[in-house]
Amino acid sequence: MITQYFAQKKLLFLSITFEISSIYLLFFTKDFTGKIFAVLILHTLASITLSQIVWLILPKRYKKPFPLSLISLFVIVFSTPIVSYIALIILYIILKKQKPKTAYPFNHFSIWKGLEELRIPKRKFGEAAIIELVRNTKIPAEKRLKAFIFLTEAISPETVQLLKLGLSDPNDEIRLLCFSELSKIEKKITSSIHYYMNILENAKDDKEYLDALENLAKSYWEAVYLGIGDEEINKYYINQTYKYALKAIEFAEEKNLQVDPHVILILGKINLLKGDYESAERLLRETLDSNIPKFEVIPSLAKLYYEKGEFSKVKELFMKYPYLRYDFDIYPIYALWSGE
Repeated sequence: MITQYFAQKKLLFLSITFEISSIYLLFFTKDFTGKIFAVLILHTLASITLSQIVWLILPKRYKKPFPLSLISLFVIVFSTPIVSYIALIILYIILKKQKPKTAYPFNHFSIWKGLEELRIPKRKFGEAAIIELVRNTKIPAEKRLKAFIFLTEAISPETVQLLKLGLSDPNDEIRLLCFSELSKIEKKITSSIHYYMNILENAKDDKEYLDALENLAKSYWEAVYLGIGDEEINKYYINQTYKYALKAIEFAEEKNLQVDPHVILILGKINLLKGDYESAERLLRETLDSNIPKFEVIPSLAKLYYEKGEFSKVKELFMKYPYLRYDFDIYPIYALWSGE
């Protein structure tokens, strides 16, 4: 660092000396043979040394590609005799004021190592790797256990069904994990139902009463959506969802209050499950005009038309909302019906 500093200082001194000499020859001496040639040589030497100084103090990202960056600097310096020295001073001040960015420590893990641990033979039919790990009992139990643990991080109807599958797994640890996770999900839903039931019974005003009805409908719907119970319990959850969603809508109309449009959507989906297509279509159409994102409503409405055999309406629905192609979950259905 010290050697570089003195080298830069020496080059700057030489550059200034050459430049002053060229100016002196040009303006303060009598004409003589080769005067212009001598001035050009001195100015060229001054430009070479100055461009070296600038190149040395520049950040590394500006030094590439070499030697093109150095040649470019020389051309600029040669074309601007006095201005280049002023620019050097400004550049030096700017770089001097800049402070290096603090590199904060962070924890990381190797994704490749994780993938290596879960690696299985190449799939032939396009099935998901996690599903294969969960279902194939021939795979070592240690890897299958990791796959089940992964499922607990992303709860969805699909993962719940896979966890249910794990209840009959031959491995004790996997069975225990699946039972524990399913119990945790069910307990969370049950606690939510008890909490809002208590609020419903002790509501202080109409708004609080309506909120309790809406949240009870949502809590029961979560159980239906995830498929947490068996067939008989699921019927109970469907009926309870229908009961509280309908109560919330009727109470809001009676008291002239605004009902959450998600409750209308839930009631529409429940009617669709029950096979009441007329009521389901009316409610789902109503939610299309609300502030609910269209991608939450369109799949249910498309399913309704499909079950009724009105296939032209399914296609018409997707063509009306072409931006649905940008939703990863809906795109395969959109592509099928739009002909993409």
